[in-house]
Amino acid sequence: MKFSRSRATLVGTALLVLVGAGLLFTGARACRHGRSVPQAAVDRAVQSLLQQQDSLDPILAIILDSVRRRFELTAVPPQTAYVDAAQQKARDSGSVMRTGDKLADMLAVFRRLMDPSATVTAADIEGLRMPIDQVTGMAIHCQSIPLPADYLMTLDEMVQIGGYAMTHAIVAGQWLIENGCVAATTMDERHQPHVDALVRQIEKEEGLLTDRRVEALATLFYIGGGDHVRQEWLDFVLQRQLADGQWPGYANQPQTPNAHTTLMALWLLLEARSEGRPSRIPMVAQPARDGAR
Repeated sequence: MKFSRSRATLVGTALLVLVGAGLLFTGARACRHGRSVPQAAVDRAVQSLLQQQDSLDPILAIILDSVRRRFELTAVPPQTAYVDAAQQKARDSGSVMRTGDKLADMLAVFRRLMDPSATVTAADIEGLRMPIDQVTGMAIHCQSIPLPADYLMTLDEMVQIGGYAMTHAIVAGQWLIENGCVAATTMDERHQPHVDALVRQIEKEEGLLTDRRVEALATLFYIGGGDHVRQEWLDFVLQRQLADGQWPGYANQPQTPNAHTTLMALWLLLEARSEGRPSRIPMVAQPARDGAR
């Protein structure tokens, strides 16, 4: 598949993101052994999402399932049945997303995050309208679908764009490593530029609670860059949690809860408190190894 080089077209949906076991790079870096995160904040976030279970966007349910598995959240049930039902309903109704994609098609691609047996074709991924979704879809399925020759160059371009294109590209790079499609040493040279880009995005919105900023903070921890996260940034997010356990997604709507931001904030808090700990479970579900239960 060939990706467009036009930066103007490299915009897409604010989603996943979901998503590198531990410190995924080989270089020696300073690390902590977990930030102090109030359990009550985590519990309230989890409960707020569970209370929306019957109406939760199924794409978010897939991400929630990855977070559940990665951090072994026993309070969160597996989301497979919910996503199955939503996917069948989307097939029957022909539901179309804001991007113009059919919801069932998007779910088929991103289901691989939670289900190692999920398969699609290269044409299925190429059929998604947004390059940002194509790039993340290719990373998820790279074990079965070869990457385009210009794939890493495309990731680099998306990082330069900033915003959601940047966070999704950086997460996609981590998924490549989790899936064993790219050696950690190949991505190592990109680590500091990725950290710098995320920090610039976070500092650009200093003093604001936005969905994009929370996602950038979670991604920074996820790629092993938590030592660049100032404690006051984390404290700021904690202070903005709403009474019902959710977080707002827009600075100009400080009391309006947003499910995506809430899920990103939950992911952020869980990454922060597990910072530097070994053997963290990857975001992309992996096939069971021989002899594993």
